[in-house]
Amino acid sequence: MHSFAMNFLPAASVAADNFMTFWNVALVVGIVMFVATLGVVFYFAWKYRRKDLNSKEEGEYHPGNYLIEFSGIFLISIWVAIFFLWGWKDYSYIINPRMDEYEVNVIAQQWQWTAQYANGKTLTNEFFIPKGRPVRFVMTSKDVLHSFFIPEFRVKQDVVPGQFTTLHATPTLAGDFHVFCAQYCGTAHSKMLATVHVLEPEDFQKWLDGVYTGPAKSANASVPALPDGSKVMSMAERGSHIFRTKACVSCHTIDGTQKTAGPSVKGLYGSTVAIEGGTQILADENYIRESIMDPMKKIVKGYAPQMPTFRGMLSDEDVNDLIAYLKTLK
Repeated sequence: MHSFAMNFLPAASVAADNFMTFWNVALVVGIVMFVATLGVVFYFAWKYRRKDLNSKEEGEYHPGNYLIEFSGIFLISIWVAIFFLWGWKDYSYIINPRMDEYEVNVIAQQWQWTAQYANGKTLTNEFFIPKGRPVRFVMTSKDVLHSFFIPEFRVKQDVVPGQFTTLHATPTLAGDFHVFCAQYCGTAHSKMLATVHVLEPEDFQKWLDGVYTGPAKSANASVPALPDGSKVMSMAERGSHIFRTKACVSCHTIDGTQKTAGPSVKGLYGSTVAIEGGTQILADENYIRESIMDPMKKIVKGYAPQMPTFRGMLSDEDVNDLIAYLKTLK
């Protein structure tokens, strides 16, 4: 649905269509109530005006009408409740994951955006996503607070140093769309721009395979190779390499068997982990990141607090690669 208001900015996602429908209804209701209120004000101002300016006679007294007052409050409350529930439904659509989401890792820093793809592609200030498929942006910042904003999608999410935030969108139009940083982040904040290329599903697959020849072909996509140069590395493959070279495997198994030093990481992502103190926590991206960088914060029940921190030893890209690898250990 395209809005008759703000039609200079296309609605290019499901969330944008939902937002513009809500916007149109709220705008129409607001205009009707504004005109009706002014109409009543002018009507009573005219009807009960003092017709003879020299007259000392006071105007006729009218007591309050409880039925009108109650009806007005009731109707306004109904509209407020409708708008709240409608807004909450649309907001829930933005924050809740969808089935078969395509995941893109986003790293923000002054003053650029970096995109990591599961197959190993890395882009700077460009994003390629498929039309009609839900997309999940998993975002973090290397330095200060940023905010990932795609106006045509009507979605925005803060990007915070030291943790992950997520943003969900389902593109409905193919084309090129803007990305802005919506949080002041320093002197070149206004230049922190990027482009989202939304491709038809078959063109997106060609781009992933490196054979896309359309007008939005990226000139800076790079796919890192293995140390021996034998083949390209996906994020999961790089994560597996890090898992071995950083000696994670000496304390954590990947086959479900348990060691005395640390718990197995098989099936870790998305599971519920029992923590010392009786609490339980979901093993999502933030939990895994915290366990790598600040392992003493949440100790898994039954294990000693002996894991060293990898803060300063692993980059944000390395952490994303490790998480991508752990997601494969289902």
